[in-house]
Amino acid sequence: MEDFEEWETISAFTENEDWDGLVKWTKLKYEKNPQDHYYQYQYGCALIENKQYDQAIEHLTKSHKLDPTSLDITHSLLDALFASGKNEYDFQWKIEPIVLWLDNATLELCQEFLKGKKKHRSITDIYCDLVVQGFYLRFTEYALCGFLIESGLFDVLEAYIDEKYNVDAKFRNPLKGQRISS
Repeated sequence: MEDFEEWETISAFTENEDWDGLVKWTKLKYEKNPQDHYYQYQYGCALIENKQYDQAIEHLTKSHKLDPTSLDITHSLLDALFASGKNEYDFQWKIEPIVLWLDNATLELCQEFLKGKKKHRSITDIYCDLVVQGFYLRFTEYALCGFLIESGLFDVLEAYIDEKYNVDAKFRNPLKGQRISS
């Protein structure tokens, strides 16, 4: 990255929703520094914001081949694939990503996270743990909260969800004796 303060330029384009400007600016930066991971990623993200999904997939595919371990590139590729009506199986990955949905696999991961913890944990803690593990999440924190509450598998404290997608809930170990049925 050439200039540490470049985030301000990206922020200004984003705040003004000037996606064409963002694409042009990030493309210029990328063309000057084609090997720079940051510019590869920023240009791909700009294409996605501008709804140029096919171009984003084409560009990010090159970046993925250069660095298949980059979660930034992988997750941006997934964003472009899903936005264009495709899915994770419509791409030839060098390292296949793990995409989580609101299903039993996610319930099991949440149970595992809470295992052995005596205090309740916030929905933000649970959601962030999934993100930090490198999973691509096909749901919001809000949706995960509702899903966990509806599952009936967790001891829930202070659940708060409103129509504006504000959410706050604390979860504890799965209730004794209750397991996820496959």
